[in-house]
Parts: sequence; structure tokens; C-alpha cells
Amino acid sequence: MITDTIKEQIQQVIKRLKLPEVDINLEHPGEESHGDYSCNIAMVLAAKAEKNPRELATAIVTELEKDKELKKIVNKIEVAGPGFINFWLMSDYLISELELINTDKQTIPSFHLGPEHKIMIEFAHPNTHKLLHIGHLRNISLAESIIRMLETIGNKVIRANYQGDVGMHIAKCIYGMMQTGEKTPKTLDEKIKYLGKSYQEGNSYYENNDEAKQKIHVINKKIYNRDPKILKLWKKTRQWSLDYYDEFYKRVYSHFDRLYFESEVYDSGLKMSKQALKDGILEESKGAVVFNGDKYGLHTRVFITSEGNPTYEGKELGLAELEFSEHGEIDKCIHIVGPEQASFFQVTFKAEELINSVKYQNKQLHYIYGFVQLAKGKMSSRKGTVITAQWLLDEVKNKMRTLTQGQKSDKVLSLMANTFKALCEYAEWSEAKIKKQEKQEATV
Repeated sequence: MITDTIKEQIQQVIKRLKLPEVDINLEHPGEESHGDYSCNIAMVLAAKAEKNPRELATAIVTELEKDKELKKIVNKIEVAGPGFINFWLMSDYLISELELINTDKQTIPSFHLGPEHKIMIEFAHPNTHKLLHIGHLRNISLAESIIRMLETIGNKVIRANYQGDVGMHIAKCIYGMMQTGEKTPKTLDEKIKYLGKSYQEGNSYYENNDEAKQKIHVINKKIYNRDPKILKLWKKTRQWSLDYYDEFYKRVYSHFDRLYFESEVYDSGLKMSKQALKDGILEESKGAVVFNGDKYGLHTRVFITSEGNPTYEGKELGLAELEFSEHGEIDKCIHIVGPEQASFFQVTFKAEELINSVKYQNKQLHYIYGFVQLAKGKMSSRKGTVITAQWLLDEVKNKMRTLTQGQKSDKVLSLMANTFKALCEYAEWSEAKIKKQEKQEATV
């Protein structure tokens, strides 16, 4: 891969210059004008070699420019600032790699899991009655990259999507509808906007009116209890969300083999949590049922509330049972979820391993990725500060049209080449991340 080639050539130069061996890190500069990659190796070596870092960087660049292999992929190398070495990649090389992919001649690394495995990828995770935002778009994009790489090297991948279709956010939405008078929007776009507005109004009532707050809690219980008075409206509006999600998945060329729902694992999660209590895996605490994480260096988390309801943790037990029983033996189940759920998965994975080590031990992975942060803080459905995935795609599409209209073909190809470069970088980063996470989780 590209970064491996650059690192290898830098290492060769270090040996020729008889400098100490150190780890070589390549990073992406904050600004495109500073190149595609930047390396601080000269500054790292300067202290050890007692040399001026900029002069050392210049010496390294002089040697690198002589390398024939590097010239095949690097267009320009420059020294910047106190001793950074910046690299600009050749568009021709990246385009040629694109052409190899088109003829099925591109070499793709085997990755850590290897071929001929059955792997479940659980991703997307939208909550019904809410909009798909840019965080969902990032999640789906990451998952699709992993899925397609795993499939390309010969793995059977099961695409799963666990969705929250019960909970307070839905009770608030339905209460908001009741206050404004239940409407029947005609188009899907109108339906989704209506859901979003109803949720904001319902949440406002919840936060500012105690009587409304109590009524929303009653609606929430009725949804869980399948009360026929509320069930019809819940099912209808839930389907609006699912239709809206389907349209989006088609747009980004994604799909699922199985949709799992929070409502369908409520009973099984409660049953499994109660059995785990009997087996001594969970224990009672202040009227609730908890997993005592202190025994394993983890957090203590509640699986059944003092009111007798399963929490997200409890329902996760029911979900795992479904996922690992419906598709035969699974080699790995990878959950693509943000960092805020790290403790949640550490605890539920451990509880599941204790319930059935043969079925679950070392077979689950929480694939963590970073937050999508706005300039003015986090997105919030309650406040209406959500950047939708559809809006972002439309904006990118319009920008692409503007960039390519009337442009020469070489600029369009350059844009394609940069896209391929990003994919190659992600492939390398993805493999290293999975290895690191599995190593960390193996020590828990």
C-alpha cells in the first residue's frame, strides 16, 4: 500500500545516512496545500543525532528524491517549517490503480480476519420517528467499506440493523401529534417532516409541563404493553420511518439481510436477564438486577430496572441470542457504533460470554469510530439542530456538478484519484484498528 512504500523508503534512507532506527509516522496535513502526507521523522531524529532538524530533513529529502520506486507514486517532496517532510502523490499512479480495480487486477490485502468466515456486521442503527443525520451517513459509509472488503476476499457477510422502535422519544412524538391534531400527510417527505416537528413539540411539552410529562410516560407504557388504543398509530408512524430509511439506503447503495427491532427483544431480553440472575451472572442491587463489573475491571450496569423492565443492556442479551441463532455459527459479529457505547459493549460482551462461552467468547467486536461534531456542538433532535444525511448528499452532489462543469478531464480524474487515495488509506487504517481493538478486548 502507499503508506507502506513511503515508510519503507524513508527507513532505507535512515539506514544509508546511519541514523538511529525509530518508528515512522505519516499524517495528513491540516491543509491540502501542505501535501497528501507529512512526516516528522527529521525532528524525531534530530535530538538523538544532535543535528539541526531542518538540515536533517533536507538531507533525507535529497536521498528520497533519488529513489526510483518512490518516484512511481510521489510527485513532489518538500521540507516545511522546522523540519516536516511533506509528500504529494501522483494522480497518474492513483488513476492507474483505479483502472486495475476496474479489470479485477488490484491486489487487496487479506485483512486480519482472513477469508471464508461468516461475519455479521451490525450497523446504521437509526431510531424510528427520527431523521437520518450525518452521523448515520458516516456509520453506513464505514460499514459498507468494511463489508465490501471482507466480501471481496471471500467472506460471507450478514448485514444487520438494530433499530430503536420503542422508548420515550416515540412517546414524545406521538404526544406531539395528539396535541396538534393527528394528520395524514400524503408524501413521504411530508410524513417525515411531520414526525420531526411532532417530536420537537412533544419534547417541549415534556420539559415544560408536568401534566404532559406524566401523560407521555403513560403513552410509553402503552406502547410497550401493545395497547390497541395506541398500537395502530405507533405501527403506522413506525412504517413511515422504515419507508424513509429504505429510500435512503437505496440512495447510498446499502441494504440489510435482517432488520432487528428493540420491541422484538424486550421479552427475550427480560427472560434471559432473569435466567442470568438465577445463574449468578447478574445480581440484585437496590431492587434492580445488575452486572457487577468490579469483578472484571468493568463498570456496573443495570439489566433490569427496579420497576421490572429490561434496560438496553438487558435487551442486548435478547438481541445477541437472535443474531447468533438465526444464521448458524458466526465467526464474528462486528458492531459499528460510536465511542459513547464502549462501556456498554464491554459489559454486555462479558455477560454474554459468561452465559455461553462457546457461542459468544471472542466472537464480538465493538468497532469504534469518532463523533461527528458540529462547529457549535452536538446535533440534537430535541433542539432541531440536526444536519440530515439527505441534505449533505445533495450538497456534495451540487458541489461535484459545480467542480466538474466545464472542467478538463484531467481535473475530474484527479478528483477520482483523490477518492481512491482516501479508500486506500481507510483500508490500511481499518485493518490496524481491528487488530488493536481485538488485542485490547482480549485483555479485558
